[in-house]
Amino acid sequence: MDGQRNLLSDHTLKNLGILKIGPEVNEITDTTKLMNSPFPKIKGVQVRVHMDPKVTPVFQALRRVPLPLENAVSEKLDEKGPASWVSPLGVANKTNGTIRLCVDLR
Repeated sequence: MDGQRNLLSDHTLKNLGILKIGPEVNEITDTTKLMNSPFPKIKGVQVRVHMDPKVTPVFQALRRVPLPLENAVSEKLDEKGPASWVSPLGVANKTNGTIRLCVDLR
C-alpha cells in the first residue's frame, strides 16, 4: 500500500459532497448545505505551525488593499501582531459584516 491508496472511496466522497464531478462543479449552490457539511468549523482552537528556525523567512510583495477596507485590515493586523513571514493578503467580507484576512501562500 505505501500510502498510495485513498482513505475514502469515490462513492463515499461523492455522498459526503466532498468530490464533485460533472457540470455542477462550477454551479453556485445553496449555502445552507455548507452549514451542515461533514467538516464543520472548529471555534476556539489555536494552531501553531512548527518551522525549522534555520530557514530564512520570506517577504513576498504586498497587494493593495481597497481604500474602504484599509482601516479594518489595519485593525485586524494589529490584533494578530507582527509576523516574520509575509505573504500577500486577500480580504473577504464575512456575513456578520467583519472581514476575513486570507493569505496567498503561493
